[in-house]
Amino acid sequence: MSFKYCCRRCERVASRRREAEKKKKEKENAESLRNSEKKQPKYMIPLIIYFPLLFVGYFVIDLFHTEKAEIPDGLATTEYLTPDLPDAKMKGDGIGNKYESMLKSYGKIDDYSALGNITVR
Repeated sequence: MSFKYCCRRCERVASRRREAEKKKKEKENAESLRNSEKKQPKYMIPLIIYFPLLFVGYFVIDLFHTEKAEIPDGLATTEYLTPDLPDAKMKGDGIGNKYESMLKSYGKIDDYSALGNITVR
């Protein structure tokens, strides 16, 4: 406790007030900085360019009357559950086992990397 205050409680109250004032000043400084930064040209130019570019893009795309392409998928649509399921489309022999899949993905792996740095005297 310092000699400036009569008790510990008064010291805590004063400390809290100072902290609140400090936070308030920091908040005001941050807001004024944000407002001044928004007026700079580097922030205004993208806004000025973005909206006209957005409208031009929309009208250019609208010039070409495109429609969604219909791709026949061969599946039947029904209103009820279908007991007949279509066959799965698999490439080659299917999934394969774990070792074959590893060989296909990474090739043969030799785990000698930990032994390569060991020197014998």
